[in-house]
Order: sequence, then structure tokens, then C-alpha cells
Amino acid sequence: MIALIPAYCDAYTLYFCLKSIVNHFDQIVVYDDGSFDETTQVAFCFQRQYPHVGLVVNPNKSQGWIEARNQLLKIAADEKDLFFIDADDIFCEYMKDDLKAIAAIGRPTLLRLYDLWGDWSHGTQYG
Repeated sequence: MIALIPAYCDAYTLYFCLKSIVNHFDQIVVYDDGSFDETTQVAFCFQRQYPHVGLVVNPNKSQGWIEARNQLLKIAADEKDLFFIDADDIFCEYMKDDLKAIAAIGRPTLLRLYDLWGDWSHGTQYG
């Protein structure tokens, strides 16, 4: 199972996201879409500690979340069991078995996740 995480200026939340999923996925790829905070450093620290965490950095101006997801899909084009995770999502410990059950379904599945916190500068926080 592969977790694909588009991130843009998510240093604070990315740490908690990665901490909550690092033991639940075979591979994790973070795509930093031109952040100007410490997002790259947070992902790099996890990459150094966990060999299954990858980091791709867009050195240019942010292209937006749709293009960030498209870039992640190109990276994982030949893989199956892909999970897009927002950089501000946190998984509970019991989710590991749920994720394996979802992957076993063998078809695209939509999960509805809810943020537990957020800052109002992110569009996902608006009703």
C-alpha cells in the first residue's frame, strides 16, 4: 500500500500526519509543492529515518493541489493500492486493518475523512 501526500506549507501538520501513518504503509511519497516553510525539512527528516518514505520537491512556485496529485500519480503510475492523504490528516492506530481491508476490495474506494483541527487559510476548513 502506498500513501501519496501532496503538501504545501504544511510543516506543522505534516509531522503529525507522517507520524500517524509511517508504520501502516509499505511506501509513502510526499510531494512538496513549492512550500516556503519547513515542509521539506519535516519530510526529509522522516525520509532519513524511514527508508520507505520518499520526498519529491517542486522547486518552483506552487502549481496547486490538482497538479500536485497529478505528479504523485505519475510517480506511482504502475502501482496499485494508492491512498491519497492530505498533509493535515491523522490516522488512528486501528486504521491499519481498515486500510488493508479497503485495499483488498480491489476497486477504487472513497473515504470520507474529517480534519480534527485546521487553520482557516486552508480551503478544506471551510464548510
